[in-house]
Amino acid sequence: MMTWIISIAGILVGLPVSIMLIGSFLPEKFGATVSTIIDRPAEAVWSALTDYVKYPMSARMCRGVEPLPNENGLPAWRENLGSSRVRVQTLESVTPSRLVREMKDEVVPMQVHCEYTVKPAAQGCEVTSSMHGTIRKGTWHVPIFKFMIHVFGGAKSGQKQFLNSLKGS
Repeated sequence: MMTWIISIAGILVGLPVSIMLIGSFLPEKFGATVSTIIDRPAEAVWSALTDYVKYPMSARMCRGVEPLPNENGLPAWRENLGSSRVRVQTLESVTPSRLVREMKDEVVPMQVHCEYTVKPAAQGCEVTSSMHGTIRKGTWHVPIFKFMIHVFGGAKSGQKQFLNSLKGS
């Protein structure tokens, strides 16, 4: 019985330590590109893509959206993720084909640049999300975020989740 307790305690301590150690050696830069076909006109998809309250960039992780003053005439907002918050700024908007946004985490030193393109397709339109980001050293969260992004493909899965949410509107 004591052997089991020691083994379980070793796993409970060793696993987080291993994740932190591995994560600290992973690259700070990451990126991914995802495309999907949405069976809706480009204008309808564009409307959903630009509705940041209903379709926040952080998708299911978002617990709330707070509009911020426009910057350079383009929308800006904050997404509450519970233990963190991200500030999103629209850098470029060309209706209904190209949208560029920048997302900065207010807790973890992470910044993400996202470009969305919407092109007509045989069935509706093709939407492509291309993103690249950086997670710099600075908080204890960094190795965990780097581990999740690089080992579990967090960047690509987050983009897929966001694009799939646009299909349901």
